[in-house]
Order: sequence, then structure tokens, then C-alpha cells
Amino acid sequence: MSKIYEKYSNNLQRFSNWDEPELYVESGELSSLYLPSSISIDFVKILNEIASEGNPLINEKTKILILGKEILNEYRLIIEWAENEDEGKVLSDYLDWALIWRILYELDERFSNLLNSYKKDEIVCMRNFVKIYFKHWLDKLYLNNIIDKNIIEKNIIEQIENIFSFVKKSFEQLINEADWIGDESKNKAKLKLNKMKQNIGYYKLIEDNLFLNKLYKNYKINENMSWIEMFIQLNRNYYLWPTIDYQASFFVDGYYKWAFNSLAIYGGIMYSPWFDPKLPESLNFGGIGTLLGHETSHGFDSFGFNFDENGDRIDEKEIDKETNEKMEEKFKCFIKQYSNYENENLRPNSRFTLSENIADNAGIRASYKAWKLFTNSLKKFKNLKMSLNEFTDEQMFFIGNAFTYCSVMTEEDKNNYAKTDNHAFPKGKS
Repeated sequence: MSKIYEKYSNNLQRFSNWDEPELYVESGELSSLYLPSSISIDFVKILNEIASEGNPLINEKTKILILGKEILNEYRLIIEWAENEDEGKVLSDYLDWALIWRILYELDERFSNLLNSYKKDEIVCMRNFVKIYFKHWLDKLYLNNIIDKNIIEKNIIEQIENIFSFVKKSFEQLINEADWIGDESKNKAKLKLNKMKQNIGYYKLIEDNLFLNKLYKNYKINENMSWIEMFIQLNRNYYLWPTIDYQASFFVDGYYKWAFNSLAIYGGIMYSPWFDPKLPESLNFGGIGTLLGHETSHGFDSFGFNFDENGDRIDEKEIDKETNEKMEEKFKCFIKQYSNYENENLRPNSRFTLSENIADNAGIRASYKAWKLFTNSLKKFKNLKMSLNEFTDEQMFFIGNAFTYCSVMTEEDKNNYAKTDNHAFPKGKS
């Protein structure tokens, strides 16, 4: 087990393009494409077992969406290595353990007691279970609670939506000012921007009981079922949930989803240092305004530019090759620039952070320009405490932005961050 983990960890940095576009392949090709020649798995049969109850929904020609084919190739290399390590015992031991792990709760006390000595508190485990399999209803309970208590105030949502309206205006100006983008590509980019959906504060459909009932209509569980029967039912329906633009409202971050061309900023992050209605707008534009600009930029970064206003993959025949070539050159400039910021001993491959670096740069430019559209003043504020009084609101914009990146990292934190997080180190962002 430790050998496989070590091999996987060491190889993680070999991913040269973390933000590669998605790929559709026929389900019948999965085994030959992503498994060693010595291994064959009937993925069509497995997917049908997961997705249906005796009514096959999938055949060999069914298109399957692959996210991160390079990572799957990496798994294939690890499997090939494990096949030959210790005469195949490494792979055999891992498969034995993987099988036991999946059914551990169904085995006798020798196994469950072993697990109980390592696992978290049972209450924590059950909370996680509910968050996975009943997340939409849990989100509704959460929203009912915080809205009733005015924890998320309607006027705060309206203020942030107003900031976003200025960010979108500034982004359109940035598109118009980019002399390296062809006219047709500019029009398509502006169409995508104008059609970008938004959820500020929380996912609005969670308030719709009809929507929720439709999601859970196939949940067929009752008190006469065994635990394993319930688990199989829940797991099957979990994978059958329709793909929707959704993240729980207690999620503390913002995100952009290319498949829906949609952006969200939820209640968990609508507080200081990102936003405070009592502070000058320059600080708020520097904070949550830049976050809104960052997420908007993901629609046009090294990954997002492959998709149109509806979230569909752009056909190669429709790509503006001249603009595309110029964009690739700019990607190289970003990689070179951030290679100067990153610690090469920790993270030798700055392509790993490319899409996030693009979003950081474009995001702050869009937010700064948005703030300039919001106000043309350079006044000083009299009501700020102590040393902040000496700064203009223009300077306050950048202070507000830098404040969101304040962090302290141990050497262990830095090592883990370099291997697992595709954002630049905070010092390289502020």
C-alpha cells in the first residue's frame, strides 16, 4: 500500500497540463485506452450495474465524458509499474485491500473494530453521509435557517450583484481592447460573457420543492432494507442525479463551471475580508470584486476558451486559428512569468497553475476597471481607523485585494500545497 501511495505522490508533478480540455470517448474503448494491455474490464457492464436496475442504459457506443485524460494515463502507468513490482504482489495486495475497504462495515467485528480505532466520531461520519447523499435537502435546511435569521441579507446579495454587473461591463471593455483577438472571436467571447449565468448568495433552485422532489424521486429505501441494500440504492441514485450547476450554499468559495457557463459566489464567503457593507467600496471591489473577476475569467482561460456560451465544446473547424495561436503564445508568457515566482524545488511545472494564474491576472484587471467605472473619485476616507486614513481609495483597492491572500504556511504546508493545489502560492498572487 505504501509503495503505491509513494509512487502516486511522486508522479503527481508529472501532470504537464492540469487544465486540459475534456474528452468524449465511447464506453467500449475505455479499457483499451486507459488500462494496460494485460488487463481488461467490461466498463459497459459495470456502468449499467450502477446506472440501472435490469434496463441497460449504456452500450459500447455511449459517449463518456473524460475529465483529465492525462491523470488517467498516469493511473495506467502506475498499474503497469505495480504489476511488475514484487512479482505483482503490490498490485494484488492493493486490490485485496480495496475490496475489503469497500465492504468493511459488512464484515464481522474483527474488521469493524479495526476500522473504529481509526475512523472519526460516528456523528461526524453520519454528517458526512448526509452531506453526500442528501446534500440538496440539507442545503435547503441550512438556507431556511440563515435566511430566517438574516445571516445572508437580501441587500448584501443585491450589493454584490451590483458589483458583478460592473465587473461584466469592465470585462467586455477588456475584450474590446484586446487587439490580438479577431473580431469574430471577440463577438463570441462577448456573447459568452452576456449569457453567463450567476448564483449570488445561494443556489436559487434549492427553494423549489418540485425541483428537489424530482432529484430524489428514485430514492427507494425503507426500514425493512438492510444497510447494504440502502447503501446500494443511495449510491445508484447518487450517480443518476442529473448533472446540474450546483454547489452547496455553505461552500466557502466562488466557482465557475464551464459545462454550464455559470458563476457562483455563495454566502460562506460574503464576509470580511472579501466583503463588508460597512467598508468603502474600493475595499469590496478589491476583495469580492476581484473574486468575481477571477471566476468570470475562468470562462476564457486555458481551459474555458474551449467552450461556447452554452458550455459545449467548440468544434475545431470553428476555432479562430490566428487568435488561438496568439493565445498560446500568451500562455507561454504566463508560464515563464510565474516560473520566476514559484519555488522550483517545490513546484517545477508552472503549467500546473496556468488557468488559475490567468484568472488571477484577468480578475484583478477586470475588478480594478470595474471599480473605476463605479467611481472616478480619488478621495480619502475620514472614517477609517488609524493608519488607513493616509491612503487614497485607489490604494485601498489593492490593500483590500492583498488582504484576501494573507496566510502563514509551514514547510510541510508548502510541500502539500505545491503537490495538490493548482493555485500559485499566495505571495505570487498578491
